[in-house]
Amino acid sequence: MTAAPLSPQIYGIATYDAIFKYILSDESTRLSFFNAFLPDLKIMSSTRVDEHMNPIQDLQLLRNFLYREDTVRTMNRLTSSH
Repeated sequence: MTAAPLSPQIYGIATYDAIFKYILSDESTRLSFFNAFLPDLKIMSSTRVDEHMNPIQDLQLLRNFLYREDTVRTMNRLTSSH
């Protein structure tokens, strides 16, 4: 029996906090953050993956806009035959 090849561990927990994302967008800050909270785990590099976990999330704001009551009324007025 042979051991499986070592591969980097991938953690992916999406966060919607824009300030937290902005701060952690810098790799050196991200490494410091993880090393502070996980001192026994040697982390050499990291990549933010939450932007790729839900690719249609950006469309949520558009969806909210399209289905607002005032938007529906406006679109009905624009498409009316008047």
